Order: sequence, then structure tokens, then C-alpha cells
Amino acid sequence: PPAPARKLAPAGDARRWEYRARDGKVYGPYPTQTVLDWQAAGYFAGDGGAPMREYVDAPPPKNAGDELAGDLEDSDDDAAPADHNTNRWQHSDDIDFTGDGVESPLP
Repeated sequence: PPAPARKLAPAGDARRWEYRARDGKVYGPYPTQTVLDWQAAGYFAGDGGAPMREYVDAPPPKNAGDELAGDLEDSDDDAAPADHNTNRWQHSDDIDFTGDGVESPLP
């Protein structure tokens, strides 16, 4: 039987995605087409699915003078930086990567 047609990301799709692995580490960002190709190869679908969310660029850094002044005013025991991405994690099967209104199908 012929192979199914390759699913394509919408034209001009600039979205990027990150995923959270079972060890809790976050990987990405990856373009939508890469995620679609991985799903076609059997990854990030069904039992191999993973929590994913759309990637958001970090805000620009403060200017160097503000950063230095802040470091001088506080201790060296800075907490880990807060996650700037407030997008909700979703199972990879529940994300409409192609923009066709249909969630990603199970293989």
C-alpha cells in the first residue's frame, strides 16, 4: 500500500514547540514541521506522546547596569529563574499541529 501523504505545517507557520521528557527535562524549541515528521515516524503519538506546549521567546534581558545593580543589592543565593512561558502543557495527541481543526490522530 502507498505511504500516507506527508502532513505539512500551514504555510508560513512560525510556531515552535517544546516538550517535557519523562525525566522532567524540557527540550526545544522545534518547528511545527519537525514535530509532524516525528509523529509520522511514530514519535510523540499514542503511548509515546509527551507533554508539549508552544514555545515563547524569553523576554529581552535587562540592561547590564540594572542587572549588575540587582546582583550587588541581593545575595548570591538567587532562586532559579521563573518559567517565562505561561502556555499550558498539553498531551501531544491533543494539539492541532496542522491547523485543520483536527487533533493529531493516534497512529
